[in-house]
Amino acid sequence: MSTVASLRDHAHSSLLRELETSIRDGSHLQRVSTLRRVTDLFVYRAEQYDNEQVKLFDDVIVRLSAEIEKTALAELANRLAPIPNAPPETVRTLARDPEVAVAGPLLSHSLRLADDDLVDIARAGSQAHLLAIGGREHIAEPVTDVLVERGGSEVAHKIVANGGARFSESGFARLVDRAGEDETLAVGIGARVDIPPHLFRRLVTEATERVQGRLIAVARPEVRPALEQLLVEIAEKVGANSEIASRGYSAACSYVRMLAQSNRLGTHELTGFAKAGRFEETVAALAELAEVPVDIVDRVMHGEGIDPVLVLCRAKNFDWAVVRAVLIVRRNCRVLSAHDLEQACQDYKTLSASTAERVLRFWQVRRGK
Repeated sequence: MSTVASLRDHAHSSLLRELETSIRDGSHLQRVSTLRRVTDLFVYRAEQYDNEQVKLFDDVIVRLSAEIEKTALAELANRLAPIPNAPPETVRTLARDPEVAVAGPLLSHSLRLADDDLVDIARAGSQAHLLAIGGREHIAEPVTDVLVERGGSEVAHKIVANGGARFSESGFARLVDRAGEDETLAVGIGARVDIPPHLFRRLVTEATERVQGRLIAVARPEVRPALEQLLVEIAEKVGANSEIASRGYSAACSYVRMLAQSNRLGTHELTGFAKAGRFEETVAALAELAEVPVDIVDRVMHGEGIDPVLVLCRAKNFDWAVVRAVLIVRRNCRVLSAHDLEQACQDYKTLSASTAERVLRFWQVRRGK
């Protein structure tokens, strides 16, 4: 009864009698009702209670919340989550609940949870619990290490996008390992200011040209020149491996160059090549008009994704009719449906010209422009 007596200064005597009865032998509904009233009493004056008084509330709430329905526990968790001096044992108990509706608010917001608590929960919790932790305003390295190790794609994306998350070098290395199969993750990692330089270089080196272009687009202005120089170095190293010869562009390039030198090459000719199914001439004409190497256009026109084609065309501000013809003539790709083309048209119209031009400038470096 000492707990009840200690709360006497903060509650009406009827509540105290109800509390005593509820803890001893109250029904489920009575326990829930009393829990809400005790929680009200704490929440409304939380900032005024000292540690000893908080502990007394902690003891009472833990006893009242035992074996009550999840809905009531979730309500309790939501009310306590934003309170800095929330009853600590209550918070730790609720944060370990297998139902994320109960644990989630505290995992995302409660300052009562120490890093050790979060690490323990992350090691055993579901992906939903990991996602909740990933939304915290600040996440220390020991916690992100576990999130990176156990978390799926959604968890990885969330913590990489969280500016308050801190990663160890090993955590970053593991993320870079995963980025090879996840373009969005790769771009997110590359946009972080705290990635170690050697891991950033590895990320860029191992990325596809599509991802490298996206990295340029999202790079901060102060690091963009260094990134572009790094991409140039990578491009020079892989230039010798071009497959142009095996795909027979020599004759097409000679013909297109002759047209260009006589001022007879434009989007009309490009569209004509594409509509006639003359793939090699289409690639050569695109390369000439955009002033990028043929091997880059070759890879763009053989890729499954259409975004690089849209970027290339948007940088030169081609009309949609030209872009549509180019998309249709691509090789080794899934045939685009009417819906696909409609969506591509919308994407093309909303694509930023400045972003496309930055990517194009990188590609042009390969040609010595």
